[in-house]
Amino acid sequence: MVSFMGTCTYTLVTLCHADPRLPAFNITAKNEERGQPEASYLRLVTVEVAGATVTLQKSRRVLIDGQRVRTPVEGRIPGVSITTSGIYVVLETDFGLVVKFDGNHHLEIQLPGTYFDKV
Repeated sequence: MVSFMGTCTYTLVTLCHADPRLPAFNITAKNEERGQPEASYLRLVTVEVAGATVTLQKSRRVLIDGQRVRTPVEGRIPGVSITTSGIYVVLETDFGLVVKFDGNHHLEIQLPGTYFDKV
């Protein structure tokens, strides 16, 4: 587990070494203060993939290119699905990227081994 303090926007994962066999993507997270200056929490997670920008917000809100959508989302972005599973909003791609956000403070990012030493 990694904690990022402060109310900045952090680049969490991005493709650093271009490989024509691997789809490019970028994941950032924006923190916010919630009443205690010594602690910060995730406000939103942004995933740029397949030419679209998906924003996962608090309370399981989802935006695609700035427009609010309801889950499940299938077919709107080629190779990307967005669903809910328990407390999480889950973004999955056909190349194996999985992003799970609980809309509060817990974020999980999974990538296949083909991205080893490329992110």
